[in-house]
Amino acid sequence: MSADKSVTAALAVSHKTDLLLLGCGVALTLGVTAGVLYPLPENSKIKSAWMKGLFSVSGGLAAFVYMLSKGTLDEIGMLWVSGVAFAAPAAAEAVHAILVGAITGAVRGVADRFGRGE
Repeated sequence: MSADKSVTAALAVSHKTDLLLLGCGVALTLGVTAGVLYPLPENSKIKSAWMKGLFSVSGGLAAFVYMLSKGTLDEIGMLWVSGVAFAAPAAAEAVHAILVGAITGAVRGVADRFGRGE
C-alpha cells in the first residue's frame, strides 16, 4: 500500500502543473454551471440562460488568463476561477445598472445645465 502512495505522490509532484490546469478546467465548468443555474432577481435584464453562460464563461476565462499572466497557478486559483465564473452574470448586471445610471444622470445634468430639462 505504501508503494502505491509513493507512486501517486511522485506522479502528483511531477505533473503538478497538468493537474492544476485540469483542476482549473473542472472548477470553470462547476462555476459556469452554478452561475447559469443560480437565479438572478426578477427585474434583471439578463433573462437568457445562454447570456448568463456567456458571461460566466468569459468571466472565468478572464480570471484564468489573469492568473496565468501573474504566474500564480496554484490551488487557490482554481477556487478563484470558479468564483469569478459564478459571480460574472451578477457582476455584469451591476455594471450595466451603474453605467446606465451614470449616463442617464450625465445626460439629465447637461440638459438641466443648458435649460432644456423637463
